[in-house]
Amino acid sequence: MNLQDWRDAPYELLAPVYEAERQRWLRHLQWDPAPAWREVEAARTSWGLPGLLAVDGVGRVRGTAFFVFEQNRLDIGGLTADHVDATDALISGVLAAARSGQVQVIRTMLFDGAVALRSGLTHRGFEVESHLYLSRPLTDRHLTTRTEPSRPGGSSVEVEADAWQESDVVPTAALLGRAYDRRSGALFAPGNLPQEWERYVRNLTGFAACGTLNAEASRVVREGDAIRAVALVTEIAPCTAHLVQLAVDPAMRGHHLGALLLSDTCTRLAARGYKSITLLVAEHNAAARSLYDAAGFRHDATFLAATLGC
Repeated sequence: MNLQDWRDAPYELLAPVYEAERQRWLRHLQWDPAPAWREVEAARTSWGLPGLLAVDGVGRVRGTAFFVFEQNRLDIGGLTADHVDATDALISGVLAAARSGQVQVIRTMLFDGAVALRSGLTHRGFEVESHLYLSRPLTDRHLTTRTEPSRPGGSSVEVEADAWQESDVVPTAALLGRAYDRRSGALFAPGNLPQEWERYVRNLTGFAACGTLNAEASRVVREGDAIRAVALVTEIAPCTAHLVQLAVDPAMRGHHLGALLLSDTCTRLAARGYKSITLLVAEHNAAARSLYDAAGFRHDATFLAATLGC
């Protein structure tokens, strides 16, 4: 398997690869990544987004990988491969790029779709953690079979939330910094610094990598200038929403606020014609998994969060 710099490749060579990956995501994830691929292709051709092609002996592209350098870190943005040799070659190529760039850390979050991806990463020393990709339908029948959280004594609880606004970037970032400890937030903000969380929120809401933001369906619970809880929602296909973040201020936990916000979000999405909602949750996050199990989510696929110190 030969490696080539993908910046030199004509679009006609990559178009079938993009389409094959698009069909895989639609089939397994209910997710149309075409908008994200368009952003990747624009970055590849306009400013030279680094990447690699794994090409077999007869000239067929068997896999792709692209990545970005962020200060002392290399982030793998995507890796596709339909053969184990392509997966191995691409991981080796990324490691070589990291060495030449003298980075200290490599990190990534990848759909576990490339052949032998997990074993290829662990064999090279990556710490790998599974993130479960969950989904649930948003039909009236499924919404009404779930009971709402209630206060002791049975009185109902309502959540006062409104739509997310662009001016909410900084308070949302501050909430996430409080809601995540350093370990659990390392994938999003490695140093748990305010500027890292702000950049993360801006990337989530301004680019299509995790879907296109639906600000009206995204809900925030406010207290003065602070945000106490947030549900950030994107659209990943015409009838499919994705919950990219559900976070509650630690000071507000124990009041079912996460469950209430999730229920409110699902109800509003259903009213807007969405048929299903998806999300990612770390396999070790027992509290969040319990919340989503109770809300009727099922496990459809797996993503791999991987980190390697260089």
